[in-house]
Amino acid sequence: MVPQKRLVVIGGGSYAGASLLRWATSPPSVKVLEHNRIELAGLVSNNPDGVWNDLAAHTPEFEITGRGQASNLLRSANMVWIASRCDRHLNDLKHVLMFDVLVLCEKPIAPVSVEPALISELLASSNSHVKVGFQLPLHARFSYLRDRIGELNHLKRLRMTDLRQFDSSSWLAKRTDLDFSVPSGILAELGCHYVHTACRLLFGNNWSAQQVIVEKVQLSYTNQSGIDDSVQAWLRIAGVVVELELSWHSAIPDRIKQIAAYADNGKVIANILPPTWPMVSYQTQSDGREIMAEHTNQTPDDPTLRQLIALANLHSPGFAAMTSGDEAIEVLKVIGRMYDCAKTSGPERTFSA
Repeated sequence: MVPQKRLVVIGGGSYAGASLLRWATSPPSVKVLEHNRIELAGLVSNNPDGVWNDLAAHTPEFEITGRGQASNLLRSANMVWIASRCDRHLNDLKHVLMFDVLVLCEKPIAPVSVEPALISELLASSNSHVKVGFQLPLHARFSYLRDRIGELNHLKRLRMTDLRQFDSSSWLAKRTDLDFSVPSGILAELGCHYVHTACRLLFGNNWSAQQVIVEKVQLSYTNQSGIDDSVQAWLRIAGVVVELELSWHSAIPDRIKQIAAYADNGKVIANILPPTWPMVSYQTQSDGREIMAEHTNQTPDDPTLRQLIALANLHSPGFAAMTSGDEAIEVLKVIGRMYDCAKTSGPERTFSA
């Protein structure tokens, strides 16, 4: 019999907790976990969100322990999901890599202030497999979107938009942890997601930061914390203009999450809101008319669970499709350059190449 794979989470935030509670209370998800021999074993956190208590009440064998008492729980784990705050990722990685486990670290892998060489040295110091939680390419509809974009002739522009109602001042602040300065703005926390997605759409799995040209970056701030909560950026990737518009501005009433591709012969627009990613494509005819086609899908997908299943199956295509630590470092390099570009342009935080 295949041995049980015990999952331990580090970091007691609501996102990971809500995910595990959803899986534990959903019969289809329970079947998926059982089929892959995954056991939700425990949490390491000094101050867990309340949702973890709900999970523990529903799953009596689930153990919650503080960081100072976590060694025995971590020794019993086969898989560790690092879902702590970004500025704690490297310290948590250092601790976890002492054990022979599969590791999923949330994105970004570290603050942009950390030298990439330090992260590379840490990853190379262990035989553990480390993957980073960039989820969009693991969604069941991602390859379908990439194929629809591939049908366009002479792709010109890729526009990625994520606008949400969220008061970042409630949890984002300038902090120092482990001697690292932490920006923790929307560009660091969310921009990395879309830089990674754009590179996966245009390059596939093999790319480097040197292939990304940063043309212009504008950051905005709506409080005195010095933390960016809106960004507009223009990159050039594989000859394609990539536009990012991201905002946590609390006045936005509805979530907008969209990827749009524009080419000579038409466009593809995907609303990448979970769980089904509805898409529309427009094909431009010789007389200038546009023919619209809807690409609907009624099957929901959970990329958070999908990445966990991929992590549990070391030799599967899903595991190979996950983001390696090296690729996550390349993303971090691009984000660091984007912050540098914004800072060198004066009060408007704008840079033009």
